[in-house]
Amino acid sequence: MMSGELVPGQKLSEQKLADACGISRTPIHGAILRLIEEGMLYQLEKSGTYVTKFTRADILSAYDIREAIETHEIARVVPILTDREKHNLKQECQSMHDSLVALRRSEGQTSDLESAFLKHDMAFHRIFLDAAKNPLATKVVLAAYQRNRFFGLLRHQHTFRNIAWAWYHHEKIARAACRGDVEDAVRWMRAHIQRSRTDALARFTQASRRDKSKN
Repeated sequence: MMSGELVPGQKLSEQKLADACGISRTPIHGAILRLIEEGMLYQLEKSGTYVTKFTRADILSAYDIREAIETHEIARVVPILTDREKHNLKQECQSMHDSLVALRRSEGQTSDLESAFLKHDMAFHRIFLDAAKNPLATKVVLAAYQRNRFFGLLRHQHTFRNIAWAWYHHEKIARAACRGDVEDAVRWMRAHIQRSRTDALARFTQASRRDKSKN
């Protein structure tokens, strides 16, 4: 789904997905139920399962949830971060930077490098969420994060500029957190999420215009 092979509104067949993956329908059924719970798929009675078509309101809601919870949690955990957690923050930033450099050298044409960047991006945010030890907050944020990521990779890639800004914000967040500056860490986390929301909305608008021009 992250690759964009499945498009919004497309009907899914558990058997065809199982055959394509070379596995039984049981794990496919479990995965579909999880994706329905996360809002990426939906079911219609006596009709079937379909890929969700996100709206502008859906994108705004997901980012609002992230901003509210993540800024709250980072303010709580910055004063109590362990040396190991601070080390991990720096490592994830370095890994993001490595992916960014490789992406630039490839002229932005390698989706695997983009996926690697986003993997470290998520791991970075998880450090704060795990440190907060609030399972419900973590579940809600990760669901919102996955929906944002699903939208971001669906049919159109992030630009190098988008990813560069994301790395810059993560670096600022990590530096503030490692020196115990709660106010600065919260400020940069908010700036990061708000910038990401702006980018997502811009991509949504561009995709909507392309879809209309095809019809």
